[in-house]
Amino acid sequence: MASSTFKKQKKDKKNPLLRFFFAIIIPGIVVITVMAIILSIAGINVVDWAKKTGSNIPVVSSLITSENEKTDKQQEERTNAINEKKDGEIAALSEEISNLEAIVENLEQDIIKLENKEKSEQNAKKETDDEDETEDTVKKAASSFRKMDKKQAALIFQSLDKETAIAILQELSNNVRGEIFEAMDPKVAAEFTQQLINVDD
Repeated sequence: MASSTFKKQKKDKKNPLLRFFFAIIIPGIVVITVMAIILSIAGINVVDWAKKTGSNIPVVSSLITSENEKTDKQQEERTNAINEKKDGEIAALSEEISNLEAIVENLEQDIIKLENKEKSEQNAKKETDDEDETEDTVKKAASSFRKMDKKQAALIFQSLDKETAIAILQELSNNVRGEIFEAMDPKVAAEFTQQLINVDD
Protein backbone atom coordinates (compact mmCIF):
# COMPACT_ATOMS: atom_id res chain seq x y z
CA MET A 1 0.00 0.00 0.00
CA ALA A 2 2.81 2.34 0.86
CA SER A 3 4.48 1.70 -2.40
CA SER A 4 1.39 2.50 -4.43
CA THR A 5 0.94 5.75 -2.47
CA PHE A 6 4.58 6.63 -3.13
CA LYS A 7 4.10 5.94 -6.84
CA LYS A 8 1.00 8.08 -6.89
CA GLN A 9 2.80 10.98 -5.17
CA LYS A 10 5.72 10.65 -7.58
CA LYS A 11 3.32 10.62 -10.52
CA ASP A 12 1.57 13.72 -9.16
CA LYS A 13 4.92 15.51 -8.89
CA LYS A 14 5.83 14.73 -12.50
CA ASN A 15 2.48 15.64 -13.85
CA PRO A 16 2.57 19.36 -12.94
CA LEU A 17 5.95 19.73 -14.67
CA LEU A 18 4.76 17.91 -17.73
CA ARG A 19 1.54 19.86 -17.74
CA PHE A 20 3.44 23.13 -17.47
CA PHE A 21 5.83 22.09 -20.27
CA PHE A 22 3.09 20.88 -22.62
CA ALA A 23 0.55 23.56 -21.71
CA ILE A 24 2.75 26.69 -21.70
CA ILE A 25 6.27 26.21 -23.14
CA ILE A 26 5.54 24.24 -26.32
CA PRO A 27 2.51 26.37 -27.30
CA GLY A 28 4.59 29.50 -26.53
CA ILE A 29 7.37 28.33 -28.88
CA VAL A 30 4.81 27.53 -31.58
CA VAL A 31 3.16 30.95 -31.18
CA ILE A 32 6.54 32.77 -31.33
CA THR A 33 7.56 30.81 -34.45
CA VAL A 34 4.23 31.52 -36.19
CA MET A 35 4.48 35.21 -35.24
CA ALA A 36 8.05 35.40 -36.58
CA ILE A 37 6.94 33.85 -39.89
CA ILE A 38 3.96 36.23 -40.19
CA LEU A 39 6.08 39.28 -39.36
CA SER A 40 8.80 38.20 -41.84
CA ILE A 41 6.15 37.85 -44.56
CA ALA A 42 4.84 41.30 -43.60
CA GLY A 43 8.32 42.73 -44.26
CA ILE A 44 9.51 43.25 -40.69
CA ASN A 45 13.07 42.12 -39.94
CA VAL A 46 12.41 39.95 -36.91
CA VAL A 47 16.07 39.06 -36.27
CA ASP A 48 17.21 42.72 -36.01
CA TRP A 49 14.18 43.57 -33.86
CA ALA A 50 14.95 40.60 -31.57
CA LYS A 51 18.59 41.70 -31.24
CA LYS A 52 17.59 45.26 -30.51
CA THR A 53 14.96 44.22 -27.96
CA GLY A 54 17.21 41.52 -26.47
CA SER A 55 20.02 44.00 -25.89
CA ASN A 56 17.74 45.73 -23.32
CA ILE A 57 17.09 42.50 -21.39
CA PRO A 58 19.87 41.87 -18.79
CA VAL A 59 20.66 38.16 -19.36
CA VAL A 60 19.98 38.19 -23.10
CA SER A 61 22.02 41.38 -23.63
CA SER A 62 25.18 39.65 -22.33
CA LEU A 63 24.68 36.87 -24.92
CA ILE A 64 24.16 39.38 -27.73
CA THR A 65 27.15 41.44 -26.64
CA SER A 66 29.35 38.38 -26.57
CA GLU A 67 28.23 37.55 -30.11
CA ASN A 68 29.12 41.09 -31.19
CA GLU A 69 32.45 40.76 -29.42
CA LYS A 70 33.07 37.50 -31.26
CA THR A 71 32.35 39.22 -34.57
CA ASP A 72 34.61 42.14 -33.61
CA LYS A 73 37.38 39.74 -32.61
CA GLN A 74 37.14 37.92 -35.95
CA GLN A 75 37.22 41.27 -37.76
CA GLU A 76 40.24 42.33 -35.71
CA GLU A 77 42.03 39.06 -36.52
CA ARG A 78 41.34 39.57 -40.23
CA THR A 79 42.60 43.15 -39.99
CA ASN A 80 45.75 42.01 -38.17
CA ALA A 81 46.38 39.34 -40.82
CA ILE A 82 45.99 41.94 -43.57
CA ASN A 83 48.32 44.33 -41.71
CA GLU A 84 50.94 41.60 -41.24
CA LYS A 85 50.77 40.82 -44.96
CA LYS A 86 51.14 44.52 -45.80
CA ASP A 87 54.06 44.83 -43.35
CA GLY A 88 55.76 41.91 -45.10
CA GLU A 89 55.23 43.55 -48.48
CA ILE A 90 56.56 46.87 -47.14
CA ALA A 91 59.66 45.13 -45.75
CA ALA A 92 60.27 43.40 -49.10
CA LEU A 93 59.84 46.69 -50.99
CA SER A 94 62.16 48.49 -48.55
CA GLU A 95 64.82 45.84 -49.13
CA GLU A 96 64.38 46.16 -52.89
CA ILE A 97 64.70 49.96 -52.61
CA SER A 98 67.92 49.54 -50.59
CA ASN A 99 69.31 47.20 -53.26
CA LEU A 100 68.39 49.62 -56.04
CA GLU A 101 69.95 52.54 -54.13
CA ALA A 102 73.16 50.51 -53.75
CA ILE A 103 73.17 49.83 -57.52
CA VAL A 104 72.59 53.53 -58.25
CA GLU A 105 75.44 54.48 -55.89
CA ASN A 106 77.79 52.02 -57.62
CA LEU A 107 76.80 53.38 -61.03
CA GLU A 108 77.39 56.96 -59.84
CA GLN A 109 80.85 55.97 -58.60
CA ASP A 110 81.58 54.33 -61.96
CA ILE A 111 80.46 57.53 -63.71
CA ILE A 112 82.75 59.63 -61.48
CA LYS A 113 85.68 57.26 -62.20
CA LEU A 114 85.02 57.47 -65.95
CA GLU A 115 84.76 61.27 -65.80
CA ASN A 116 88.04 61.48 -63.85
CA LYS A 117 89.71 59.12 -66.34
CA GLU A 118 88.42 61.21 -69.24
CA LYS A 119 89.71 64.42 -67.59
CA SER A 120 93.10 62.79 -66.99
CA GLU A 121 93.29 61.72 -70.62
CA GLN A 122 92.27 65.20 -71.77
CA ASN A 123 94.87 66.80 -69.49
CA ALA A 124 97.54 64.39 -70.71
CA LYS A 125 96.59 65.15 -74.32
CA LYS A 126 96.62 68.86 -73.60
CA GLU A 127 100.04 68.59 -71.98
CA THR A 128 101.30 66.61 -74.99
CA ASP A 129 99.81 69.21 -77.35
CA ASP A 130 101.39 72.01 -75.28
CA GLU A 131 104.74 70.23 -75.37
CA ASP A 132 104.45 69.76 -79.12
CA GLU A 133 103.50 73.41 -79.52
CA THR A 134 106.43 74.52 -77.35
CA GLU A 135 108.75 72.25 -79.32
CA ASP A 136 107.51 73.76 -82.59
CA THR A 137 108.04 77.26 -81.20
CA VAL A 138 111.56 76.36 -80.05
CA LYS A 139 112.35 74.93 -83.49
CA LYS A 140 111.11 78.11 -85.20
CA ALA A 141 113.16 80.27 -82.82
CA ALA A 142 116.23 78.10 -83.43
CA SER A 143 115.82 78.48 -87.16
CA SER A 144 115.71 82.28 -86.69
CA PHE A 145 118.98 82.21 -84.72
CA ARG A 146 120.73 80.23 -87.50
CA LYS A 147 120.35 83.12 -89.89
CA MET A 148 120.94 85.89 -87.33
CA ASP A 149 124.16 87.79 -86.72
CA LYS A 150 126.07 85.81 -84.07
CA LYS A 151 126.86 88.82 -81.86
CA GLN A 152 123.23 89.87 -81.88
CA ALA A 153 122.20 86.24 -81.14
CA ALA A 154 124.67 86.12 -78.21
CA LEU A 155 123.14 89.27 -76.69
CA ILE A 156 119.62 87.82 -77.05
CA PHE A 157 120.65 84.52 -75.43
CA GLN A 158 122.12 86.35 -72.47
CA SER A 159 118.77 88.15 -71.98
CA LEU A 160 116.59 85.00 -72.21
CA ASP A 161 115.73 82.88 -69.20
CA LYS A 162 118.05 79.90 -68.88
CA GLU A 163 115.53 77.14 -69.71
CA THR A 164 114.37 78.80 -72.93
CA ALA A 165 117.94 79.57 -73.98
CA ILE A 166 119.05 75.95 -73.37
CA ALA A 167 116.02 74.59 -75.28
CA ILE A 168 116.87 76.77 -78.31
CA LEU A 169 120.61 75.97 -78.09
CA GLN A 170 119.81 72.25 -78.18
CA GLU A 171 118.06 72.71 -81.51
CA LEU A 172 121.01 74.52 -83.10
CA SER A 173 123.85 72.74 -84.89
CA ASN A 174 127.28 72.56 -83.20
CA ASN A 175 128.77 75.13 -85.62
CA VAL A 176 126.06 77.73 -85.08
CA ARG A 177 126.15 77.13 -81.33
CA GLY A 178 129.92 77.52 -81.30
CA GLU A 179 129.77 80.83 -83.19
CA ILE A 180 127.15 82.18 -80.73
CA PHE A 181 129.26 81.06 -77.69
CA GLU A 182 132.29 82.74 -79.27
CA ALA A 183 130.39 86.03 -79.44
CA MET A 184 129.21 85.69 -75.78
CA ASP A 185 130.90 86.70 -72.55
CA PRO A 186 133.12 83.67 -71.68
CA LYS A 187 131.51 83.16 -68.21
CA VAL A 188 128.00 83.11 -69.67
CA ALA A 189 129.14 80.78 -72.46
CA ALA A 190 130.66 78.46 -69.83
CA GLU A 191 127.38 78.42 -67.87
CA PHE A 192 125.35 77.58 -70.96
CA THR A 193 127.84 74.86 -71.93
CA GLN A 194 127.61 73.31 -68.44
CA GLN A 195 123.81 73.37 -68.56
CA LEU A 196 123.81 71.77 -72.02
CA ILE A 197 126.09 68.97 -70.71
CA ASN A 198 123.78 68.44 -67.70
CA VAL A 199 120.71 68.25 -69.96
CA ASP A 200 122.37 65.72 -72.29
CA ASP A 201 123.23 63.52 -69.31
